[in-house]
Amino acid sequence: MVIFLGNTLLDSISTFYNHPSYDTIRGYANQEKKELLYVYDEAIRELPPHSHILDLGCGNALAVHRLLKNQSYEYEGVDLSYRQIEYAQQKNPCHRYLLADFLKFSFRKNYYDLIFLRNVWHQIPSPEKEQLLMRCFSFLKPNGQLLIGQSRTPDASEPSCGEVSSIESVLSLLRNPMWNIPLTKQESKANAWVVLVETTRKEEFDVTT
Repeated sequence: MVIFLGNTLLDSISTFYNHPSYDTIRGYANQEKKELLYVYDEAIRELPPHSHILDLGCGNALAVHRLLKNQSYEYEGVDLSYRQIEYAQQKNPCHRYLLADFLKFSFRKNYYDLIFLRNVWHQIPSPEKEQLLMRCFSFLKPNGQLLIGQSRTPDASEPSCGEVSSIESVLSLLRNPMWNIPLTKQESKANAWVVLVETTRKEEFDVTT
């Protein structure tokens, strides 16, 4: 939900998700496929206690918080919509939320165990996609994991960069020595997919963001 491509698209995204007609709780999306949420659940459950999770484009964060229930993880959610952030803070005040553009905000390097990019890929133009992956690499600890997923076909009214959001568009940018890809899953009928990657050989790469 947060991208940076000049003020026009950025403002349209912010306006769309802050508008009273947008349902803060349900949005315009169908419920996520159970098998895809299972992937997120597995990634979370394999983390050691007190791990750090960064959720980029968190929205109201309800789906993730259901998986985090009764866990000791330190969670940070980031979004451009103040209405979504306010609702997330109201429902789960024990976690941290930021109203920010995650392509520009300076997060801590080598700090996070797991990063989520959920349902935002269709709003990030190609040049910024590669930049974002490099930034995530720098934020993650050695062997840290990044989950990129889409649970639905984007609604036609949602702001978009106009590019097809597909699992292939993700994998084409991840096939390099910086990443290991232990899992991919796709539900073609629902246009739902998820890719789990982990950092590898971080000491060999000097990533400046």
